[in-house]
Amino acid sequence: MMRIGSKGNDVQALQRRINELARRDPDVFRALQQAAPMPATSIGYTILTEDGIFGPATDRAVRIVQEWAGIKIDGIAGPDTLAALAVADPAPQQPHAALTSAAWARVARARSAARKGIRYKLSRGGWVPRSKLPGKPGEPTKDNDKGCDCSGFSAWVIGVVRGQHPQAPYWIESTQVYADATGPQRMFRRIPQPMPGCIAVYPDRNGSQGHMGIVTEVEPTLRGVDCSSSRSKAIGEAITERGFEFFRNNGAVFCVPVTDGAGGNG
Repeated sequence: MMRIGSKGNDVQALQRRINELARRDPDVFRALQQAAPMPATSIGYTILTEDGIFGPATDRAVRIVQEWAGIKIDGIAGPDTLAALAVADPAPQQPHAALTSAAWARVARARSAARKGIRYKLSRGGWVPRSKLPGKPGEPTKDNDKGCDCSGFSAWVIGVVRGQHPQAPYWIESTQVYADATGPQRMFRRIPQPMPGCIAVYPDRNGSQGHMGIVTEVEPTLRGVDCSSSRSKAIGEAITERGFEFFRNNGAVFCVPVTDGAGGNG
């Protein structure tokens, strides 16, 4: 059994399994996010650090898993907890088993915001990367009206402020992200094929607005989560998970933050 103070490979495997569960289950992801701020990288977030040390963060995570599984909540990773994780944590399948933890975290974070009553509002959302939801009421500064657009949502998922960035002289906005990914690649690197956790983006063209979203699945069909004005008008939910083939039809490119490293090439 593992508990506060335990160390080693078994603890690291436990942390990895908890991360895999969080990537698949938005409720677990949200609970982990609410229990403590996720560790920030230079761009974006990981979930639970896989360092092999059973500290306070792992203790909180184990208790969340136990509550999710309906077993005794004591913070001790014993047989029941490990059995629950074994059932919930099938091994990632190729070709995406080698995705970075940051890519999987983006998938989980994007799904955690779907169908939460957020309406589409231009230029809103993405101002407070650590907020629980983009455009959630009560959050500080500008994220206080339960409104969001596709760029604000994508910035929030990535974990950056949508405003101007020192890495590149532009805002997180579909046309400018597209230009960066197909040009200097200061913040976003184009990849040849979509993969879970990447950004799908196409620019403004011929009087039509560009769009961007987060890819969640590529097989059997391309799917993702985005913030859409048409969905907001039709069903009252701007952020949903749906088919993403329309991105290809609009000449989209796929990209990842440059900090994802070589593994983001797919």
